[in-house]
Amino acid sequence: MTNAKMTFAVQFSERYINKYIGSPIDDLMVSMAGTTQSYQMRLKRSKDSRAMLTTGWNQLIDAKAFDEGDVCLFHFKEVDDVLVLKVHVLK
Repeated sequence: MTNAKMTFAVQFSERYINKYIGSPIDDLMVSMAGTTQSYQMRLKRSKDSRAMLTTGWNQLIDAKAFDEGDVCLFHFKEVDDVLVLKVHVLK
């Protein structure tokens, strides 16, 4: 899979995520709930203020961490002034 990305709504991005993005791009550590797997991803702010997970999102898809039709819950949390993300998959 090439160039996969996860995009968050403008209103959600502006309220909860964008303040953590330095410049238009920053790094984000993403972990999967219930596993020890973590993935380094790029967090990007688009021109219309949407936050997007880009580089690294493919790793999560390729690891088959979830299937089509699964519901993913994205739990953003601030730890020592750094944004981290834990993904919960509901099958």
